[in-house]
Amino acid sequence: MELLLSAIFWCLVLALVLASKWLESHRATSDRLPSTDARSTGEANQSFRGVSDPYDLWSRIDSQEVRAQLGLQYRDPDGAITARDVDVQQVGRLNQQAYFRGYCHLRQADRTFRIDRIVECWDTESGEVIEDVEAFLRRAGD
Repeated sequence: MELLLSAIFWCLVLALVLASKWLESHRATSDRLPSTDARSTGEANQSFRGVSDPYDLWSRIDSQEVRAQLGLQYRDPDGAITARDVDVQQVGRLNQQAYFRGYCHLRQADRTFRIDRIVECWDTESGEVIEDVEAFLRRAGD
């Protein structure tokens, strides 16, 4: 009986250690930008590469004001694809990475999107399929 209890105890210890390691690696590899309202709700993820405070991104980035309405298929960091309609407000680059910020109708909040995660994109006003999203947005901001 003691041997069985000892085996169960060590299995539980091993499970806790493995779960802890998995959680550490999951947090370290996440590179999502939270919504602009996340600061007040505490959902901020401080591991965004190259930015110590993700909320400071748009104050540090070389950006351009834009007014455009896009429909897009967007792949999140976990690989899930969602359809989004976004009223774009800014486009910019930081550390060789292009982003845009706008109001996401799906999430009903301002969001920042990495352009390299866009699977498909179109102008919702004209229906035009957009191949080069950053160039399209920069032209829209002129």
